[in-house]
Amino acid sequence: MHIACLKIPSGIQSALTDRFPDLEFTLSGNSFIRVESKEPVRAGPLVRFLEDNGAEVSEARRVRPSLEDVFINITGIEADVMRNEKEKKRNTL
Repeated sequence: MHIACLKIPSGIQSALTDRFPDLEFTLSGNSFIRVESKEPVRAGPLVRFLEDNGAEVSEARRVRPSLEDVFINITGIEADVMRNEKEKKRNTL
């Protein structure tokens, strides 16, 4: 899930983690929050919590993981790392 905010109060990431321990939160700048979970995430409780804690939410939307996200989740290998290894092998041939 992606949540766009006009304003994100300081300390909100730890407050989110405390309130929603089963979710993983990544803040990008001071206007974007990425929420990750193995289970579907309900936007309502998150938006309500953010707004109750001083955030100004402008958008919340569910995002399906890309094939690259699924690959990384399953293998634990970042796509860039795999490309670099593949390139190294080509250069040694």
